[in-house]
Amino acid sequence: MKLSHIACIFVALLGAIVWQIVHVVVEFEYSSYSSPHSATALSRWNQLTTATTNGVAPTFCNFDGNVCCRTSTEVQFPKSIEEVQEVVRDAVMRGSRVRVSGAGHSMSSVVCDPTPRGDSVNGGAPPLTILSLDRMQRVLDVHRLAMNDTASLLSSPLDVTTAYVTVEAGLRLIELNRALRYLGLGLKNMGLIQEQSVAGLMATGVHGTGNRLPSIPSIVHSMDVVLANGSLVTWSRDSNPEMFRYARLHLGLFGVVVRATLEVTDLYDLQRHNAVTTLEQVLKHMHEHQRTFRHYQFWWVAGTKYALVNAMDMVEVPVIADGGDIPLMCHVFRQHLPVMRAAQSVGLRPCKFHVDLDAVDSSSIVSPPPQPPKVLTPLRKALSAFKTDLTFDIAVRLSNMFPSVGPLILQLLPYLEPESEDLVGWGPDILTFPGINFHAVRYTELEYFVPMKYATTAVRWFVSFAEEHRVDCPINSIDPIRTVRGDNVPLSPLYGWYGDNDNDGDNGGGIALSFVLVQRDDIFTQCASIVEAAMLKMEGRPHWGKRHPLVRTYEDVVALFGADVVDRYRAAVLDADPHGVFQTEELRVLFGLMTTTSH
Repeated sequence: MKLSHIACIFVALLGAIVWQIVHVVVEFEYSSYSSPHSATALSRWNQLTTATTNGVAPTFCNFDGNVCCRTSTEVQFPKSIEEVQEVVRDAVMRGSRVRVSGAGHSMSSVVCDPTPRGDSVNGGAPPLTILSLDRMQRVLDVHRLAMNDTASLLSSPLDVTTAYVTVEAGLRLIELNRALRYLGLGLKNMGLIQEQSVAGLMATGVHGTGNRLPSIPSIVHSMDVVLANGSLVTWSRDSNPEMFRYARLHLGLFGVVVRATLEVTDLYDLQRHNAVTTLEQVLKHMHEHQRTFRHYQFWWVAGTKYALVNAMDMVEVPVIADGGDIPLMCHVFRQHLPVMRAAQSVGLRPCKFHVDLDAVDSSSIVSPPPQPPKVLTPLRKALSAFKTDLTFDIAVRLSNMFPSVGPLILQLLPYLEPESEDLVGWGPDILTFPGINFHAVRYTELEYFVPMKYATTAVRWFVSFAEEHRVDCPINSIDPIRTVRGDNVPLSPLYGWYGDNDNDGDNGGGIALSFVLVQRDDIFTQCASIVEAAMLKMEGRPHWGKRHPLVRTYEDVVALFGADVVDRYRAAVLDADPHGVFQTEELRVLFGLMTTTSH
């Protein structure tokens, strides 16, 4: 073996070890499973996670910096509902519009109309007040459903299959997940990253993956909203259900959502089977697999014939008989299945309990893996020995840092990824991919949802588009194609997409397909418009938090959802905010709202 090969292996092993240790130690503080529903646990959690946002800013920008707007006052950071009410009343008295920012993760202009360069205050538009909920991130209460009634888990710590958690709307998803884990609970579904706020998740209709699992707005049980007159109202399935129906995906148009109650479930772990296979095999088995697995998605590597498949199912959360916490070493071993299998086969139990290693039946995932060039074989073997998506994460991060050679870096992925591997761990750890969170670079994304009946056609079209436009629209990133379930949330891109029943894998639900360009704002609109036009022909609908250059008018939205749905949504908005305090110019045009602001 050449010295260069040995050096590559050494670097890969060292990096993987450091990665594993950091990952485990960081998460270990949040891993207690003892007394999960106690008042003490909730109190301690809130002490551990005090919001630390300080200072104010005269200009709001989203996380990527591609949408910025100047405000007439400094960005406001209220710490309580009373302070939110005060900010809203003051803004209305000054004749200012009010918009709320969550984590600023949307790259569409959903928070505010971008300020043209050189303008002092939003191009002559009415004054604007931006309100951030970053200082409102507490977990307030947890309830279980029992006999059509609710009982607080804080006073009745019983086993549950469905529970409700009430949180302040500024709470970040990553902290919500950690809090739920601390309380012995978990979200039913989630997306690929955890940086968004609860209010933002609702506002833009965030989804996860899985043909039988709900979108985030679908799990909202109730919400508390500050209206333009400063009053606080509660909307739920039982209290003003018509307003609740439309405000679950609110786009910031109804008021300031300050609290939300979400339907959650028992804590669970996931096993993810990763495989490298051909795109043809993926498309051949896609309908079967998205019905079979709890979560199913795949990543097509542009410029190749290969795809990376992720198939996931639940595994039972381990329980310690003596009520203690899971040992630190268990976190290492249970994420490294070859070692765990070997240990359990000879009677050793590093975790003090038996871990189910066969939740995912991967026999149906056909995986004729690509054979790497001989020079890459030692590196692939070294990387295959470790968990945590190390190869994938490094490749994606490098492609983002060097977008001009991004396609070449990503094309190495099928040859470096393990041919087949299984990962077991806490649900959010297995579902999310930190490497695809591009906070360190500038990128722009279009995401479209296409009904399942067009899924294969849409993927094949996208592959042909990438080949045809490899020069003028070079895909220098990677994004998953995810299966999603239909819902009943008006204006959700998944609205009404049910088949004969909720589990109809061929006709119900759809797929989410993304087009991402890193550091290429100059060509994004031109390229994304080509993709969007094709998706619209397949009855596609856009993600409201992503760019959608061809959906710009009321007529465009009506074509997507029908006049009845859009007009009822508009009526609900005007009922909640008759003077347009929470509107932006773009949203007014999209939904046919009033054209002037009056107070």
